[in-house]
Amino acid sequence: MKETQEDIERLQALLDNSIERAGTFLRRSFQMPEHSLSARQLIDCWQNVQTVALATVTTKGEPRIAPISALLYRGEIYIPTVATAARTRHIMKRPAVSLTLFRENELAIIVHGHAAAILPEHTDFKMLEDLLYAYTHTKAGEWGEGIYLHIRAEAIYTYNRHPHRPSESLPLEVRPLTPEDSAWVQQSISEDWGAAIVVAHSKVYHPHLLPGFVAILRGKRVGLLTYSLEGENCEIVTLNSAKPGIGIGTRLIEAVAQAAREAGCKRLWLITTNDNLHALRFYQKRGFALVAVHRNAVDAARQLKPSIPLIGDDQIAIHDEIELEKML
Repeated sequence: MKETQEDIERLQALLDNSIERAGTFLRRSFQMPEHSLSARQLIDCWQNVQTVALATVTTKGEPRIAPISALLYRGEIYIPTVATAARTRHIMKRPAVSLTLFRENELAIIVHGHAAAILPEHTDFKMLEDLLYAYTHTKAGEWGEGIYLHIRAEAIYTYNRHPHRPSESLPLEVRPLTPEDSAWVQQSISEDWGAAIVVAHSKVYHPHLLPGFVAILRGKRVGLLTYSLEGENCEIVTLNSAKPGIGIGTRLIEAVAQAAREAGCKRLWLITTNDNLHALRFYQKRGFALVAVHRNAVDAARQLKPSIPLIGDDQIAIHDEIELEKML
């Protein structure tokens, strides 16, 4: 985040130097440099807050590792925590650390170096707090005596399984919608659905007022799901993906299913139209079953939303609503 050209060049020099110093086995197993990330790609991979595995060392020289959030700011890594945390006590006496960001066998970023504490009086502290809040709506200072661990990297080793298809190696973030997303949701729904409202089973929905999830890739919103809870039922109202084929829809479905379970729902369901063969394939492949055809329901919906087209995908006339469900 907020990298200057000088920051990118400094990071690239560190990456290049790390490859040169890597041992034979590491170079071979990580297929360096053919499958290594460039500085620009690494920055793209680290948009927003990422979860890393951070290793510190105890007084007995024993390693301790745990997942924690991390920011990349101006090409360097910062970890929000509190002064009383065990990891903080470790680095105050033994600052050597290692961390890893990985995505199954698609992507790996391994960092070795030393950590130093950034206290509230430090000039960068407020900026780091603002960045953290922008993505998590919380600040380290809200957890207690908040600090940031500045990871001063001495070596960074990377692996990108798809060097010619970098987007497939990028971590796809899915998070709940926030009030700050409302204007974007309204615009997105208007563009994809022809109006800011959605009509299904004779009910008018305003998606920008509903709970939901947004998918983010390379710092950009690329997917949206909104839903409605009613008793033990969770209805998927809208689902859109700007980049089909890379798992965005599946991740959004997984997120809403988990939210529905936590809300005590037993049924996840939705309505699509008779022309939407793509949606019928998509949902059935993900465990949804067809449970009803509501004949001429779309014709009735046009009374509430005249912009609903008469002809849909594959030149199929749109008349009916098809109901699908998945039991949780």
